[in-house]
Amino acid sequence: NRKTFQYYGYRSMRHNIIGDNCVMSVLKGEDGNLFIGTDKDGLYILDEKGEVIKHLSPNNWGNYFPSSILSMCIDSEGELWVGTALKGLAKVDIQSGKVTTFKELDGIQVNAIVQVKEKLYLGTQGSGLYSLNLENNLILKCERYNNGVNDELPNKWINSLFRDKDGKLWIGHSKGVTCFDPNKNSFLAYGNKNIIIHDCICYSIMEDYNGDI
Repeated sequence: NRKTFQYYGYRSMRHNIIGDNCVMSVLKGEDGNLFIGTDKDGLYILDEKGEVIKHLSPNNWGNYFPSSILSMCIDSEGELWVGTALKGLAKVDIQSGKVTTFKELDGIQVNAIVQVKEKLYLGTQGSGLYSLNLENNLILKCERYNNGVNDELPNKWINSLFRDKDGKLWIGHSKGVTCFDPNKNSFLAYGNKNIIIHDCICYSIMEDYNGDI
């Protein structure tokens, strides 16, 4: 039952199907398809056999399509959202290749996307944390709450977001790790502190089977 690692890329004669650009993000859909976001070559969609179903890029679609895709999320309705380097957040119609962007996020780099209940949370490069309400597309910047001096995001350079089993949002940024409670709109969700791990750059956050972060 041992599984082997299969390489896909320009160094493979058999599996050179995603070009030679850097892979920035990978997402697996409920149907087993893989979504691969690249730097400057758009989005590849692969089936479970590793065959390309579709390649969406600026070069093969008449309308705008982001060339660099840094993050991805499929919401509870099955819609695909991607974080771009220059156009903020984009909603992608997989069938047509049509892209919907939001002027409030124009020029902002979105490094991470996570859904919590009816909202998408967006971690950005130097612009902090945003939320988008999926019911009305209202976009808000999450900065300071409850008039608390420390109840604020301590760093705006966000690399990763993770939703734990309790619905809390863990934020990896350039000063460490912060935990945000979307129900209370508070950055003091863990130990009444707005920063849990100090003096480091956090790139990735996961939760194990015991609920440990």
